[in-house]
Amino acid sequence: SVTNMSQVFHGAFSFNQPITSWNVSSVTDMSRMFAYATSFNQPLYSWDTSSLIYMPAMFSGASSFNQPLDTWNVSSVILMHDMFYNASSFNQPLDTWNVSSVTNMTRMLDFAASFDQNLGGWYVVIDSASIDRADVPGAVGTVSAQNAFLDGQNTTYRIEPGGDSDRFVIIDGNQLSMVSVDADQTTYIITITATGDSAFGNGDNRRTITVTLVGDPHA
Repeated sequence: SVTNMSQVFHGAFSFNQPITSWNVSSVTDMSRMFAYATSFNQPLYSWDTSSLIYMPAMFSGASSFNQPLDTWNVSSVILMHDMFYNASSFNQPLDTWNVSSVTNMTRMLDFAASFDQNLGGWYVVIDSASIDRADVPGAVGTVSAQNAFLDGQNTTYRIEPGGDSDRFVIIDGNQLSMVSVDADQTTYIITITATGDSAFGNGDNRRTITVTLVGDPHA
């Protein structure tokens, strides 16, 4: 079975044929596969991408492409640099992707002029979402991004007004702390936003978090 599809349609300016039925389950390398295939805009959502490791520049310069890819399994991918570089029409949700294995995302969405999606799922990950009632006020958990590359963009976290936001603060940049509780409430909902000049997405990457309060309220 085929494992390498790098550059298959690179520079195929007129190509725009349906290929959704292809079995790509063994493919590990799709580097530059559709780079500068400027007419291509066909569905690819059904592809099994679970074996993929390399995706750099896959849609770079694919100026017509704007198809959903949120169903793709990219959990094994390590390279995504330049993936949508200058893919000027692309504007599809990607926040459900597991990008925790990716080591290089340089220029991934640079000059993707239409892209305006919330990537809170990439930037807002909390290592613990529960706290014992007896430990309040105190730390709930640490907020970070899915991988070191995204963490290196030095985003700033804030809690959005509304919900149960008045029960929480962020200290030391990324430590979520709970400051007070309600006697009869065990779940608390807050929205955390990650912002930064170099962050991907719409610059307002937010995610809603449910914090669970444990312990006997009458102890």
